[in-house]
Amino acid sequence: MKYGFTPYYKSLYPAQVKCVAVDQSGQACTLTQENALDVGVADRLTIKHARIRDDATFDCDVGPAGYHLIISNPPYVPSTKVTSLDPEIVL
Repeated sequence: MKYGFTPYYKSLYPAQVKCVAVDQSGQACTLTQENALDVGVADRLTIKHARIRDDATFDCDVGPAGYHLIISNPPYVPSTKVTSLDPEIVL
């Protein structure tokens, strides 16, 4: 089994739950598609290759305007690098 969110999706959510996965990495989108096929959820998972613009919108249509749940997996930043980040990035 490859890594990622897809294996957990099947075990956590009933079949009627649909999911949209968005990533700016084409490689991540391909891996997500492979995982979805491997675990049998490809019929309820839509994968979008998109970037988030500065105004927090996507550069392509990612689906309906509202969602019940949004999960984010932001990039890892080592604690030694946090002080060098722009103030709007630091949480």
